[in-house]
Amino acid sequence: NASDITTNATDISTNATDIANHVAADADTNIGNEYNTGSGITGGNLQITDGGGTESVNLISGDANNNITAGSDGALYLNVSSVSIAETNTTLSFNNATNELTYTNELGDNPAVDISSLDDSAGVAANASDIATNTTNIATNTSDI
Repeated sequence: NASDITTNATDISTNATDIANHVAADADTNIGNEYNTGSGITGGNLQITDGGGTESVNLISGDANNNITAGSDGALYLNVSSVSIAETNTTLSFNNATNELTYTNELGDNPAVDISSLDDSAGVAANASDIATNTTNIATNTSDI
């Protein structure tokens, strides 16, 4: 018991020192100011306010060609008026043998799109044949009537 009492006395002294150091660093014992009291975005900066003041973190990169900017309300948006798109088709062609549509973009790539699944010429021919048969049947029925 004597050893435990000595250990407890040491622990109590250490805790008292830690508490005193915390109070000194925090400058008060008021737990009511230990939370955030405000937050927001102003001019592209995230701001968090607490009892110690306001911390601010810039959310917009200063890198060249950055199209993210702060709006009149302070929030971020993509400034589309400053965005330039360099996507252009320089050639467009159709290969009748392969049923492929091919284009060349500004990078020199030649993506090909197979559109053979859109070819229904067999269905069109069958419909033309059915229409011809129906025309003959109508003429026959008219004659029979």
